[in-house]
Amino acid sequence: MNELSVLMPVFNCERYLDKAICSIREQTFSDFAFVIVDDGSTDKSPEIIARHARDDKRITVVQGLAKGVTHALNTGLAHCNSIYIARMDGDDISAPNRFQRQLDVMSQFPDIGILGTTSTLIDESDNEIGELAYPLDHDQIINKLLTFGCGLTHPSAMIRGSVMELLDRYESSTGASQDFDLYLRASEISRLANLNEPLLSYRIHNQSMGATSSAAQARAKYHSLAAYNRRNQLPSDYLLNFAHQASWMTAEEGQGREAFGFAMQCIKHKPNSFLGYRSVARSIYTMACGAGR
Repeated sequence: MNELSVLMPVFNCERYLDKAICSIREQTFSDFAFVIVDDGSTDKSPEIIARHARDDKRITVVQGLAKGVTHALNTGLAHCNSIYIARMDGDDISAPNRFQRQLDVMSQFPDIGILGTTSTLIDESDNEIGELAYPLDHDQIINKLLTFGCGLTHPSAMIRGSVMELLDRYESSTGASQDFDLYLRASEISRLANLNEPLLSYRIHNQSMGATSSAAQARAKYHSLAAYNRRNQLPSDYLLNFAHQASWMTAEEGQGREAFGFAMQCIKHKPNSFLGYRSVARSIYTMACGAGR
């Protein structure tokens, strides 16, 4: 059994995929299995993956069912049987020493279940355009997650296999924000942490998840937080804020009826809140304008 499995879901990443795969193949730590899930790509991604697989026996290619990233991740997890699981996306670039640094820390601190890193932001042409600095310790990461922040970048994450086994799989009510849900559940049985080292180049482009499905992410995050709240009682303001965001973004998509449902959750969590009545008014307006469904 390899000490590490690398899990990379891919969908139409031909422009960036070669660099992403090369950044994994060229890691200074080399004892890993590399699981690539092609989730029904229609561009040249399958050809790029096949070429690398022919050259590197560590690569296992798995065919997904084009059901989205959550399903692709769970399909790939079935092939990850290692002590640690490292996530990677098909449009990012890992620093050569990323795996070694994360393994060093996780072996030293066995209570850490998920370890991320800070990231360098890059554009479509690999130009550095900024940095993503994250809180480093568990409590700060959870606080960031509960206040809409990104407490840990998913493609930088290394997950302890025993923790993933207890969590069983990725979950998402809408197919989005499966990382947010994973972090909340993992935080109940282990510690979350970040390395203060930019070991991932995180690419910003028009087809990235955050640019295409913010409303779906907001809805999924609310459902995950509501489930977390049933196990760990939270102050009502957290649930109110997530419900309001889900309602508002859903209304912006023209889905008035669904937005109204989230607005009513705002009222449920905090009956006298301005945000709740604001969400109700916005969703009713959306329906009245004929855009509601």
